Amino acid sequence: MNIVLLRVRLNQAEINQLIKEFPDYLFLSYPDPVLKPISPDNWARVEILFGNQLTKEEWEWASALKWIHSPSPSLHRLPLTDIKSQGTILISD
Repeated sequence: MNIVLLRVRLNQAEINQLIKEFPDYLFLSYPDPVLKPISPDNWARVEILFGNQLTKEEWEWASALKWIHSPSPSLHRLPLTDIKSQGTILISD
């Protein structure tokens, strides 16, 4: 199953709308990465990240990542050099 990791707080109505519009995706909501770490095995299944924070270690685990959508233009908490060198990840804000 395709996984979308939500690292931004959304209300239940917003999450329900996403689930309705994208039924083929599993939405995981972990807005606070410090309190709820994600295992390397689960990172390997994340295809979409909704947020603007990704550590270098998480990046190395996120082998299926295709798209990062940031809710703000602030991208300084992403490993941009590594993402750019990989060359196939879409980043939008």
